[in-house]
Amino acid sequence: MVLVRRTLSKPSEGRDMLLRLPQKHKTMQKYIIAIKLWMRTIRGKLTLWFVGSVIVTFAIFVAITSFVFLQILNSQVDHHVQTVLAEVQTIWHRNSTEREKLIESVVVSQGMIVMVMAPDGEILFQTTSQNTSPPTQHEIQRHVIKLNAGDIKSPHFFTINNTRFGLLTTPISPNQGAIGVGFSLNVLEETTKQSIIAITGIALFFIITLGILGQFLAKKALTPTVTIIKTAQEITSSHDLQARIPHPGTSDELGTLVDILNSMLARLEKSFTTQQQFFADTAHTLKTPITVVRTQLEGLLTNNTSSRVQITSTIHTIDQVDHTIKDLLYLAKISSIEPSKFVAFNLSELLKEVCEIARSLASGKNITVVFSLEESLIIFGDKRLLLRSVLNVVENAVTYTPPNGTITISAIKVDEHIQLTIKDTGIGIPPHQLDKIYDRFFRGQNARDLYKGTGLGLSITKAGIEVHHGTIVLHSKENEGTTVVITLPL
Repeated sequence: MVLVRRTLSKPSEGRDMLLRLPQKHKTMQKYIIAIKLWMRTIRGKLTLWFVGSVIVTFAIFVAITSFVFLQILNSQVDHHVQTVLAEVQTIWHRNSTEREKLIESVVVSQGMIVMVMAPDGEILFQTTSQNTSPPTQHEIQRHVIKLNAGDIKSPHFFTINNTRFGLLTTPISPNQGAIGVGFSLNVLEETTKQSIIAITGIALFFIITLGILGQFLAKKALTPTVTIIKTAQEITSSHDLQARIPHPGTSDELGTLVDILNSMLARLEKSFTTQQQFFADTAHTLKTPITVVRTQLEGLLTNNTSSRVQITSTIHTIDQVDHTIKDLLYLAKISSIEPSKFVAFNLSELLKEVCEIARSLASGKNITVVFSLEESLIIFGDKRLLLRSVLNVVENAVTYTPPNGTITISAIKVDEHIQLTIKDTGIGIPPHQLDKIYDRFFRGQNARDLYKGTGLGLSITKAGIEVHHGTIVLHSKENEGTTVVITLPL
């Protein structure tokens, strides 16, 4: 039974282990993915750069500090050994019975050995060290004898039984032997090692602390960026172009970015609003003539004989719709014109052509056209677009100026611009309609009574002038006339 139980328990344990291992693996995968995603963020990159810079700085600091510390320690050890050697030599010359105890009292450093040798190599006196195993007598004798030719101002280093030693010797007196002071470098190396470990530990503590601090500072510094992202996502999901990104209240790069994004959102809002208004106006404008055409065609179906007047009226209505559609297409085309494709031409010659057209249009109403054009006004632009833009203004002047009126056209160079002025003595525009004159399909009441246009002329003119980085300003007084001033850069 026991065997059966064990046999049955082993698969369950195996299944449990298999269940546990994938879970740990999935958890580890989640951590790895989270770390990778964090490393791709600006906050992660800034933190890594900061910590990396700190690590490199501390590594250089530890290396320099360790090197300087080792040099200072070596210098101190050398000085101490030379001091001990001088004191031992002085004590040995006293020939006192207690000189051996005095020498032992001088040798208090760990790993230091003092040896006094006779000229024949016999050891007269030798101290021992509890912290370092003494070197072999034969090896120490060999080195002392070898260095006994005179005073050695710098230590001689050698290795005995895997222990690194330094040895400094000096003669007791001529032909009376030598004194050698040996010191183990294990103590020096251990001290250096412990110092490096201590410095490295302190460095790691500061690296971890600064890493956490860097993460916190990066998060705080990038908080406006998170706000920008969230606001942009909310605008994208809600399609609310009236929303704006909160300004961080700083004049740094993030503040500038927020200003640019808010400006872009304002332009997008205006563009979409204009587009919606455009479609609404288009639908309203085209609805009326289409209804008229339908009514007229239905009237033709009910009559037994064709009505020439109805057919002519229907064709005229269709022509109006066609003209409106063409103006709409031309207006849409203006926004795609690239200023880089502008060419230089003589605006004075183009304006002379406009004046001739104006005289031809005005001749039937006995309107006087007066023009004063400065010669050789060279400009970069689209010649056909400027011709259409100026002609729209001139045609309006002719249309809305009563018989025997006057139209004045002038063009002069002012600083780095060309100022074109078109002035008429027409019916003028009411003050409350001046802010709507550039709107698509807008036509004042007095204009609708005199002329059945599309209401797109000044919209086309304004768009064409603005493509050339120019401005158009209109001044008008009802029953007195209208003055249009167009300014174009050279």
